[in-house]
Amino acid sequence: MSDTIPRRNGAVKFTRSIEIASQYCDAAMFSKQNHNDCVDVGWLESINRLDSFFSLTDDWDGNGSIAPNRELIEMAKNLAKELMESSYPSPARVQAGANGTISFEFYEGDLTEIEIVSAREAQQYEAGKLVKTIFAD
Repeated sequence: MSDTIPRRNGAVKFTRSIEIASQYCDAAMFSKQNHNDCVDVGWLESINRLDSFFSLTDDWDGNGSIAPNRELIEMAKNLAKELMESSYPSPARVQAGANGTISFEFYEGDLTEIEIVSAREAQQYEAGKLVKTIFAD
């Protein structure tokens, strides 16, 4: 299955939600924002981690890895912000891949992974199987 992601004001806008888990608001995991909205602080930490990827260079792991490029990191940040604004639980792990990709890992039952593979494409895996490809418009 694939979805198209139209751009809005130059930024990627994800119009179809990625189904990961139910929405909830728990004071231990969220910080209060304006208008009684809840923000998962795990997403804020994830976005900070994504920002740290801008400093990666090729061979960042000492094993010949490829650093994610700026556009791919920006796509990952836009996706993270969309999921955060949609009240999806934050990922358990955000990591740069050795092949220049970025992955979000969620553990709600089986492993759900969203891998950003290019500045225009992300793939969602459930228990290791590709279930959805999302393209930027």
